[in-house]
Formats: sequence, structure tokens, C-alpha cells
Amino acid sequence: MKSSTVASLALVATLWLSLLCALTALTSASYDDDLLQSVTSRYVRPNMLSPDIPLTDIRVQSRSGGVEQVHLTAGRHDRVYLVYVREIPDNFSGQLPLQGTVRFGTDPSSLGTETLATGRVYSGMQEYNSYLWNPPMGEPTLNKSAIAALMNTESWTKKWWPLYNNDTAADIPNNKSVNAAYNNPASYYQSPLVYTARLDNLLPNTKYYYDIDGEYTGNFSTNPAPGDMSRPLTIGMWADVGQTNVSALNMEYMLNTVDPHLFMLAADLSYADAYWPRWDSWGRLMEPLMSTKLGLFGQADHEFNVFNENNVAYMFRYPTPFEESNSPTFEYYSYKTGPLHVITLGSYTVFKKGSAQYIWLEHELTKVNRTLTPWLMVMLHVPWYCSNFVHIGEGKLMREAMEPLLYKYGVDVLLAGHVHAYERTHPVYNNATNPCGTVHLDLGDAGNREGAYIPWLEPQPSWSAFRESSFGVGKMTIYNETHAHYEWHRVACEDTNATICATAGDNSAQAHIPSDSTWIVRDTVRCPSRLMPTSAP
Repeated sequence: MKSSTVASLALVATLWLSLLCALTALTSASYDDDLLQSVTSRYVRPNMLSPDIPLTDIRVQSRSGGVEQVHLTAGRHDRVYLVYVREIPDNFSGQLPLQGTVRFGTDPSSLGTETLATGRVYSGMQEYNSYLWNPPMGEPTLNKSAIAALMNTESWTKKWWPLYNNDTAADIPNNKSVNAAYNNPASYYQSPLVYTARLDNLLPNTKYYYDIDGEYTGNFSTNPAPGDMSRPLTIGMWADVGQTNVSALNMEYMLNTVDPHLFMLAADLSYADAYWPRWDSWGRLMEPLMSTKLGLFGQADHEFNVFNENNVAYMFRYPTPFEESNSPTFEYYSYKTGPLHVITLGSYTVFKKGSAQYIWLEHELTKVNRTLTPWLMVMLHVPWYCSNFVHIGEGKLMREAMEPLLYKYGVDVLLAGHVHAYERTHPVYNNATNPCGTVHLDLGDAGNREGAYIPWLEPQPSWSAFRESSFGVGKMTIYNETHAHYEWHRVACEDTNATICATAGDNSAQAHIPSDSTWIVRDTVRCPSRLMPTSAP
């Protein structure tokens, strides 16, 4: 195609976008509470079972000591963390390979930069949660007899030894978790070797190729440097992923259709829930996306206090750029790219005024440069605004503590999860619609085994714009300093075979039609808080 033709097409596209943005700005300027619509989708996810993918599924099979579970996390615009895993083979002898080599570069035939990957292991105390043998959706991962066999030590203890456990299948309840004895060696989990490498001095907007120990190759593209608005920035959004067939479809949809520059996962990753091997199966299932797309992760109840995981697996496997953010902990951090400044907070971290998190947040907000990164987004787990009865009001105290800060500094969008349904709000502040408030996106609907949540609070609150009890992923494309387009896609099918997904009104993985879409407009004239702080220190 001739350069003149390309230039003409680019000019037409620019003029079209300018016209569309102008019309949208006009609509925004006439903001009126009475004109805001509150829609509850008539679609409710059909009562189809979505089982956790069994450990025998080929998608989650071990590579028997080979490189696996490769994933990339964003550090800075010029830094990426690459993490991978190796299982320790049975009957292994010799020195553990605690270092690996990652080579990377812009030319796949000549990877000129080399860095070391450091391997570590961790241990976990096995808890057996009832989801393993009595899940609300789908088939069991393990049966009660298998659990009892792991806990019953009678077959190998000596007569004079105390029994560490002597449970039978009949002792395993349907809906209650059971703890293996702390002194039962069969209940200890040892992780594979988890390797982390830091890839530094990366060029922005550049495709890189990498090689791990000469046996695994991949590629990824870096994000734009902060302030670079030369092209639209696409962000994928999801939370509460788990590892069902729907989780896998959402992952494929995120990779192939959303095709983001950056994806943001607002916590509740694997739903391993202290059955530690499920962290490995989740890492294998998600590798097609996470080995080629940069991600930002959060941690919440399923990483922290569900069955007392206490973030152990999350800390070892999913590094966050907290040191780059001058944060005292991995639980909250910031990241900047192109027109966007992201702040990730911890819903299950102390958040009251005077806490370390509050102090860090307030200082981080004062450093935002709205000339360089005009868009300000917060990611956390528990929604502050939610009209679904499940978890309703759980985020109230954090909202009351921190929302005035977010309003003062003009936060544009807040991404949350936790509630297994989809909801988008109008701009809202202090429990009422407000043109200078934040748009909240609740996306805890990425496919986990606990199912879609109902019912909804009636009547629908005025601040609630759209809600649906289903599964899906979000996509936001930032076009310039003031305009971003957002859409949410339902991905409710169980299978890639379209004939199986013939549910009335279903726009599934085969029908790429967004269920909800809107323009998000930053009105800096009406809302001077969108310019806060006016200058960065």
C-alpha cells in the first residue's frame, strides 16, 4: 500500500475519532442524573455445570522437570519480571539447579542479553477444602476416600507411635474443610522450583524474544513509556479467574480477542484454596496468555485468608512492582505506562487513616503527573459499590476511609472483583451519582467454580449503570487524554463448539458482541479534580 494511501486512511480515522469524541464530550457536558439509565440484563447464566478442570486434563499436565508455568509481570515500562517453574523429579540426586539462564533481545536469531533466574521453593500445610469433593459446580477433583487415605496414617505408623490422623471416608463431611495433622508428613506440600528473572533496560513499544535455558522460547511486547500517547492503549480486565472450562475460555478470549497491551487481574487467581497443587495446574492453564502478555496482579481472600494461604504461593510466584513504587509491601503498588497511572490497593490490608497503606496511597496520589499520565485508575478486590446481595456492603469501611482521597485526586476508574457477577456504575461518589466521581467496574466473573451470583438488590440503585449475572472479561481502550472506550464481553459457553452453546440470548465465545459498552470521558473543565495534583513534586 502506498504511503500516501496510508496517510489518507490515518487522517480519516483521526477525523472520525475526533468527531466521535466531540459528540461524546457534548453528551458528557449535558450530564443529568435524570437522564442516566440503570439497566439489569435479562440474561442470567444458565444452570450449566462448570467443573474445575481435572488434574488429568492435558492442559494442566506437568512437563516432568521441564520449563513450565511461564508468566510475565510488569515491573516498569522498561522492566519485566519473567517467572517459570521446574518440578523436581522423583529420586533426584545431586545439587539442586538454583539458577537458570534467560536470554532475550529484539532479534529472535540473536538474543544478545543474558540474565540469571534464581530458583526457590516453599512449603505449605495441606488443607482439604470441601470444594475438592463437593464443588458447587461440576465434578470433584478428589473423592473422600482419596482424602482419607492421605490423612490416615495407620498403614505406616508403628504400634508405639501416636496416630497423626486416622480418618476414614465416612469422617469427611460434605461441606466442611478438614485439616491434616501438622505432624503428618503426608500433609506437607513442597513447591517446584520457582524461578524469577528480571529483564531490564527494555525499549518501549518493542517486541522482545526470550529463551529459557535453551528449551523454552517465547515473546512479548513492551508497553509505551509514561506520557507516550502516540497510539491507543488497550487494557484487559478480569478477576476471580479460577480454573474451570469457562476460565479457560475467558483466558483464550483475553489473549485472542481482547489482545491487550496489559491485562489487570484484580485478585483471586487460582482458587487453589490451600490445596497447593492447584497453583501448579492454574499456572499451566494460564501459560498461553501469561507467557506473551504483560500482567498486573492483586491479592485478596483466595490468596490470603481462605484456608490460611497467607499469600505464600502468591508471593513466590507473582512478583509485583512494589519496590519500584516505594511501597513497603507487595500488597499495594503503582505502575505507569502511556497515558495511564495504575494504583493497586489491598482490600485485606489495613486501610484506615494513619495505616501504612493509607499513608502510602496519599503520597502516591500527590506524585501523579496528570500531564504525563492523565488517566488514573485504581485496582482492588472488594467492590466499594455493588448491588448484588452476595458480599453486599463488604467494601463499605474501606470506601469510607479512602474514597475522599480518590475523589480529591480525580480517580477516573476503579476495577474490582470478588462478586461473581458483572456490574458497571455511573460516575459515583459518597453513594450518589456525581459527574466528577469514579466509574466502578466490578468484574469478579472470570469463570471460577463458585458460579454466577444472584440475586440483585431491587430497585436498582441510581448509581448502577449495568449489571448481569454471568461470566466475562472487560476491555478498555484509551484513545487520548480525555476519551476511553470500555466494553464487557460475556463468555458464558462451556465449550468451543458453538452448537453446545445455543443458549437463548447468549453472546458467547463464538459471538463476539459486547453485552455492555460505553465511552468514559474525563471532563477536566467541569471536574478540576481530574487535573489533581496540579504539579508533581
